Amino acid sequence: MSSGGVNTEGLLPWEAIQLKTFLNWANSFIGTTDPELKILDPKTELADGIRLITLMENLTGEKLGRYHKKPKMKVHMVENLNLALKVVNEACEKKKIGLFYSAENMIEGNVKLFMGMLWVCISKFMIDFIKEDDKNARDALLLWCQKKTASYDNVTIESYRSDDFQNGMAFCALLHKHNPKSIDFGSLSPANKCDNLQLAMDVANECYGIPKLIDVSDIRESPETAYLDEKTLMTYLSFLWKQFASSKKVERVMGHVSKICRKERVNRQLMQGYETRAKKLLEWMKKQKDQYRNFAFGTSEEEVKACQQALFEFKKKEKPTKSAEKGDLETSLAYLQTKLLTEGRPPYNIPSGVSSQEISEKWADLCKRETSYEDEITRTMIMMRQANQVISGIMSHAAHYRVWIENLLTSEYFTNAKKCDSLSQADAACTQHELYEDSYEKYRLKLGMLQKNLENVTKYTRGITPTTMDEGKAQLADLESDFQKLRSSLASRKAALQADLLNQRALDAQRLEFAKRAEEFTSWVEDTKDELSTTITCGSVEEVNELVMLLEAKNEEISGKWFEIDALAALNDQSCGSEDSANPYTRFTVAELDSMLHEVLEIANNRGELLEAELKMQTGFDELRETYSSAASEYMEWAEEMKRKVATSDAETGTAEDELNLLNKLLEDLDISGREKVQTVDTKYDAITENGISLTAGRVDDAGNAIRIFSPAEISGEHELVGRIIREKSELIQEDIAAKNKSAVPEDVLAELEEAFKVFDKDNDDKLVESEFKACLQTLDMEFKEVTDANPGLADRLQEGISLQEFVDILGAIFKEQDTYEYSLECFKMLADGKDTITAADLNKSDLDPEDIDFLEELMSQLTEPNQKGARRRSLTGAPVLDYNQFLQEVYLGKASAAAQEEARLQAEADAEEQKRLDEEEAAREKEREEREERERKEREKAEAEERKAREEAEETARKAAEEARKAAEEAKRKAEEAKLAAEAEEKKRKEEEAARIAAEEERKRKEEEAKEKVRLAKEKAEAEERKRKELQAQKRKEGKQGMLYKKGGTKGSSVFSRANWNQRWFVVGEEGILRYFKDQDMKDMKGEIVLSECKAFRLGNHRERLNCVLFELKNGETFFMSADSETEAEDWLSVVKLYVEE
Repeated sequence: MSSGGVNTEGLLPWEAIQLKTFLNWANSFIGTTDPELKILDPKTELADGIRLITLMENLTGEKLGRYHKKPKMKVHMVENLNLALKVVNEACEKKKIGLFYSAENMIEGNVKLFMGMLWVCISKFMIDFIKEDDKNARDALLLWCQKKTASYDNVTIESYRSDDFQNGMAFCALLHKHNPKSIDFGSLSPANKCDNLQLAMDVANECYGIPKLIDVSDIRESPETAYLDEKTLMTYLSFLWKQFASSKKVERVMGHVSKICRKERVNRQLMQGYETRAKKLLEWMKKQKDQYRNFAFGTSEEEVKACQQALFEFKKKEKPTKSAEKGDLETSLAYLQTKLLTEGRPPYNIPSGVSSQEISEKWADLCKRETSYEDEITRTMIMMRQANQVISGIMSHAAHYRVWIENLLTSEYFTNAKKCDSLSQADAACTQHELYEDSYEKYRLKLGMLQKNLENVTKYTRGITPTTMDEGKAQLADLESDFQKLRSSLASRKAALQADLLNQRALDAQRLEFAKRAEEFTSWVEDTKDELSTTITCGSVEEVNELVMLLEAKNEEISGKWFEIDALAALNDQSCGSEDSANPYTRFTVAELDSMLHEVLEIANNRGELLEAELKMQTGFDELRETYSSAASEYMEWAEEMKRKVATSDAETGTAEDELNLLNKLLEDLDISGREKVQTVDTKYDAITENGISLTAGRVDDAGNAIRIFSPAEISGEHELVGRIIREKSELIQEDIAAKNKSAVPEDVLAELEEAFKVFDKDNDDKLVESEFKACLQTLDMEFKEVTDANPGLADRLQEGISLQEFVDILGAIFKEQDTYEYSLECFKMLADGKDTITAADLNKSDLDPEDIDFLEELMSQLTEPNQKGARRRSLTGAPVLDYNQFLQEVYLGKASAAAQEEARLQAEADAEEQKRLDEEEAAREKEREEREERERKEREKAEAEERKAREEAEETARKAAEEARKAAEEAKRKAEEAKLAAEAEEKKRKEEEAARIAAEEERKRKEEEAKEKVRLAKEKAEAEERKRKELQAQKRKEGKQGMLYKKGGTKGSSVFSRANWNQRWFVVGEEGILRYFKDQDMKDMKGEIVLSECKAFRLGNHRERLNCVLFELKNGETFFMSADSETEAEDWLSVVKLYVEE
């Protein structure tokens, strides 16, 4: 029987199919050398051994040695056959198959022996896992087919005898599984088995070059008896497995390249997103920083307030948003770096200028500049407040001067001027007018000083106009007009007085003295008013206390002026009697002087009330500072605790994942609780700046050292530092976790390997021997030789068997995606057909997605270096070439192209140049600001010097005017005495006056004698009383005194605003003159003592907190208060302590 040119005589149909399949398999290898040597009749064509030698050489890939190419003799044929069969017999011996093929068998034309010999070759070179009865190979190949067709509902493979092999559905399913476009599987029917088999043979041959081993026509001719046996099926399936394993590699290459594109596209999008967001944030920071470069707040106080309000709004709304953006940016960068590390990519080479560290540094610089800007606004607002207070003081003085002018112009001196009746009246009127003119000049100088001070306010505020400036200028302008009116009135009055002066020149010296002292008194009154009316500008409680002490000293001075009023009243009574108007030289009466002093006393009392209010306000400011300081200190302590938790996080957790969760929780706590604390600090700081309060004014501890207060910039910097510490440690832990995850086998791969291990562990000994391992590899589409070559010593270990863990360790690395530079380079080289560069055509003919192709083409074109002429490199066909090696180096090794490196270098140089320019501009602005401040300082010093000089000149002018007035008064007195003596013309009057004088003298002497006698008697009485008093005092000193009192002391000065506390103590004074005080009556715990001889003053008084007080003033300046329960007890204690001082 002959089938398709092959002699199948004497064979059953299935044997004939098997023979033709084996021959087709052999001829597929022989035909690659010489198609004419194909075997058609094994009975007659094998005798010379030529065909078998050609088959073995093509199967082994090696030459078998010299042989007879044209044998004529039988011995030559036997030698050829033995040379070829040596390969087969060695395989049988190695496989321990009890067969030996001889040359005689082939010469005899034994077809079945020939078929057995071909099966050995097929097993060795196609299946490579035959052992004994090839049961393992059978199971492995069958399981592979079952897995590939498991998703096809109409294909069921239970064994090699399954109908779906015989009807071709299984073969079509395997081809469709590999390439769904190759077969319309839904249109197939199991009833058309020959058509199905023929379709499978045709598709496999056309698409994959698999030879048509099975001749479907044999089945068509004998449909009832012809079928495909196991060895036929295994032979053909081995071709499919081998082809699909190769196609699987191409599929893996495409999948790997697609994953590279996907990952790189995502990573570059993340990088671009980070750079874009970072640049926007940096641009915003630069813009905001530029706003802080120049402290230009405008030219008016309203504009300064607007700047301050804008800053508050910025800190409450815009800045927190940008701070959150900065935190998100850092988190995104940490995620990107961790993702790159996990994927085996080089770390993100952040472009110069947008790194996290640079952003943090620029953020810190922005916060520093913001703090400086805020401090400058605060100083400016304080300066504006002080300027308004100064202007308010100027307006107050101006109003006072206007009242003085108005009272003067409406006085009788101008409205009802009387003609002088005598020379003395005229002289007095002229002198009085000169005093008016002196007062005018004095007030005119003060007006000039007010105008100068108002001008200096603008200089002091650096050109910024306070809100009250216009009102102040208007008042000074009105005052200037009033002075012009007064000057005109004074000139008119002076002209009238000059006419009377020719006839009137007498003035009493005592009246003139009264006028002089009255003028000095009124001058003191005016100066004191000015001094007490000065604006209170304090920055701390201590400054208020200093002003209180000055006020107390001024009150003592005011108290002394009452004696001067009494002296002036006595002088007025002596010179004018009870008629105040009789003194023409003065414009003030004693009552008016008394009223002036009462007015000064009222102003002093008002100032005391203002100081109390100021003290209350400064105390409130201290409370604001204290609340801010507490909040800031609380945050710093919380930040230290956070840093401690970060430092000990590894000790408090078990695994790296737990530690990372703890750090994430801390970071969340930082973003929520920490930010709330920072906002609390900012809110309290805003309350301070809104009130124009200095943050650290006068704050010292008990030792006198300045108290440390953390600024908002320090709080913000600490917040950033804690966040950076947490994120840096989180990044390190994420790197460790990523490194561990990188070396681990994916869960899906691990499950697949465990399933394969259990299936092929036939004897359930939890080990795989070589045969089981080979069968398992078959189902996993893997070659045994590739695996053993990659794992030296594996073949020896397979003799005893490998465990599941060893199995996973060996195959896990292979199954795991080889996302490395070397593997990716091989993949791209395969796409490029072995070339070092690739073209767009190479990419387009692959199975890559168009999106991936466009991405690779665009990116590689940017990275491909130009040729020596600077033009794009091209292939022999003229197509532009793409350097995939440069692309992979950048992806895996982080090596940028020369063009990219040059661009980065140029960008870095440009950034450095820009930064240098900005630094130079900043230095120039800083220098300009310093020069401006120095210029303003010199101008202020010059203005102060001019003001001081003008004040000294005014004082000198006033002094000279007073001296001239005194001389004029003395001259007037002399002339008045001459006129008086000349008037005594009558002698009688003189004698009567002499007699009266003698009588008066005698009466005076008598009274003096009486007075002397009274003095003597009073002295003797006083001496006796003094002796008695001293004896009594000595007795009292000896007895001493003790009792329970309240004590407050240890303070400098006598200020009632002292902050010392009241304590109840048991006081004891003895004969030695030392006042000791104890904690309680048992006198065991002495708290202190006062040496009464070292006290310079004692007096009774009331404290604002307690009544019935005795005040002790020591010589070293310390002050103590003792408070009794009653006024009588206080007086008793005062009388006792005075005994020791009087002694």
